Amino acid sequence: MTKVVGRVSPEETKEVLAIHSRKVALEQISANLLSTGGSVLDHPDMLTELGTLSIKLDSWWQKKAKQYNWESAPNGNWTIDFDSGDIVLNY
Repeated sequence: MTKVVGRVSPEETKEVLAIHSRKVALEQISANLLSTGGSVLDHPDMLTELGTLSIKLDSWWQKKAKQYNWESAPNGNWTIDFDSGDIVLNY
């Protein structure tokens, strides 16, 4: 089930989109490396950046959830509609 529980500003949407896009791009590069027999371990800077981006993304969600007091659910998670800025609770 899903439920819209909030909305963020266009600036906040751009901020999280930049972090999310970079993380997804690095994850795709990692997957390509693995599929061609390479190892992500050969690219420690990429691993470090992936970790940093994961922390930034988690921090963004926690900060905004607290700021806007979004509804949550056990085992639920929030997603964002990058077009509208709507925050959706998936539970």
